[in-house]
Amino acid sequence: MTIHKPRRPARIVPAPFAAVVLLLACAASGARLSRPKHQSPPDLLHGLIEDARRDRKAVRVVGVHDALSARIVQQQSGLLACGGRVGLFVSGFGVSASRLGRPDASILTRSEIEDAARNVVRAVSNTHATGLPPPPVLVDGDTGFGGAANVRETIRRTASIGAAAITIEDQVFPKRCTYLAGSGIGVVSRAEATDRIGAALAARDEALEADGNPIFVVARTDCRMALGLDEAIERCLAFQDMGADVVYAENLQSGEEYLALRRAVTGGSTASEARGVAPMVLAQFQTGAENQRLYSADEVGAMGYEMALYGVAGLQATVSALRSAVSELLGEGSGGIVRSTPLSALDEIKEVVGFSDLDDFERRHGCT
Repeated sequence: MTIHKPRRPARIVPAPFAAVVLLLACAASGARLSRPKHQSPPDLLHGLIEDARRDRKAVRVVGVHDALSARIVQQQSGLLACGGRVGLFVSGFGVSASRLGRPDASILTRSEIEDAARNVVRAVSNTHATGLPPPPVLVDGDTGFGGAANVRETIRRTASIGAAAITIEDQVFPKRCTYLAGSGIGVVSRAEATDRIGAALAARDEALEADGNPIFVVARTDCRMALGLDEAIERCLAFQDMGADVVYAENLQSGEEYLALRRAVTGGSTASEARGVAPMVLAQFQTGAENQRLYSADEVGAMGYEMALYGVAGLQATVSALRSAVSELLGEGSGGIVRSTPLSALDEIKEVVGFSDLDDFERRHGCT
């Protein structure tokens, strides 16, 4: 592996939002961040990133594929020790599977992923049940769905629905799931990749200045298996130098590779507090292989990454649970009863979808 000379990014402040100044000041002073109730979605995400940098514990970002899965993650995060320190990722893999029953292979349209993301944002906007700010929603933007004009439209439309961030990757069209394609993954040249990210960043700035809709751009490279770790590092460095809000490389092959990437992007260490250093994502896909090494949020944070992404965990849980329940329901001798697979009580489902909130609203406003 080539030894990469550490280089500092040209961009000093990674996010073009005024509230970031206050957040950085709080972080520098060591004070815990007290977030206003009405922050923008990117500001909420930035606050979680700053917490992750201070505590060296990554924000867990859970993949969701519809409004119901998003509500479940939101409610569980409020009940557990994470205290709402969670993000949601509207996964193209998950939405393609749940909405179309089709593979993640550029079959899903921009309008379909946008509609799914809009439903997720709306579903988690009601924070009555948890008393916590809504979890920031990151949206899978694939390749931007075309050329520069398409990337521009994708960014601005996604910003308009209240998403915190959108990922843009360097695959060719039609794209493939990185983990399934392996070394056969197709990626564009580095020059075309930086052009694509440049268009996304320009559209990000337009969304804020012209539309009043802030959003983060997560610049992603999928080139590791096709072109090697060195090229993945160079692309991440280029994305950071351009001013991407977050960068990440998909499908690295070991902890050593993740450390090498973080050190190269940070400038020689895994400490990411320096101004101008882009936050990074470490994505994990639980394959079920016995020898697979998965990293906890603490371990991901210790490696210098601010976000631990579990992009299809929700979909995997859904497929496993439904398959198990239906196997019992339709099996010989079952009598149409599911016995061993845990099923949610009706009251649990009512709580998840907001019946109690609706009942309370109707009582207060005299509706029957």
